[in-house]
Amino acid sequence: MTIREIELNNFRIYKGKNKIELFPDGNRNLIIVSGNNGFGKTTFLMSLVWC
Repeated sequence: MTIREIELNNFRIYKGKNKIELFPDGNRNLIIVSGNNGFGKTTFLMSLVWC
């Protein structure tokens, strides 16, 4: 199974409708989620668990 995009609606810090597209770079099968503290990385991963 390949997840191409995620749409979050009012999920924790993601207020309103948020569409996150997941497209690997080139022919690679890896997506890295990175960012500063408090920007929603853990919340994003928790949204996958809730699905």
